[in-house]
Amino acid sequence: MNPTLAVVCASAITFAASLVHAATVDLKPIDAHIENWDRYTEGDASLLPVMKQEWPQARDALTAALKARDRRAPSRLVLLMVLQVANPLPAKTETGQAWMAYAGADFPTRDLKGEAVITPWDLYAWWKKNQAPMHDHPLIRTWGDRESSRNTVLPMYESLLRNGSASAPAKPGR
Repeated sequence: MNPTLAVVCASAITFAASLVHAATVDLKPIDAHIENWDRYTEGDASLLPVMKQEWPQARDALTAALKARDRRAPSRLVLLMVLQVANPLPAKTETGQAWMAYAGADFPTRDLKGEAVITPWDLYAWWKKNQAPMHDHPLIRTWGDRESSRNTVLPMYESLLRNGSASAPAKPGR
């Protein structure tokens, strides 16, 4: 067999296998968690106990989707992180490791008090370059169009990216 054809065939088989595996990842737990985070950020504080309870299952679904290279997973991680505004993801966690495997060695981590972290602003910048509209969670665009995102969060992210910071500035009074 022609060596080039063999490589193409092997790549096609690997790609097809990843599609079959990705289709089996149930994203309902992470999608429900994202919807609750969105409602929480819009002022529904009653959701905090629910979100704490549902987080382990949502995290596991997201991690499984990243490991399966499910193209729906990146926008969900990005959305989850931007809804939390400045809360970084430790790179050493299972979800952090799954993200780094998905995004590749070029994805930046930042040092925060001696710990490698994945920041929401780096994730958002990655998504802007790699977005996949057919696979993205629809709320990610809605979030980006909100006044609070446009006027506060996104300008803060742009500044943090320029400065290479691992942490957002503390809010006044903290």
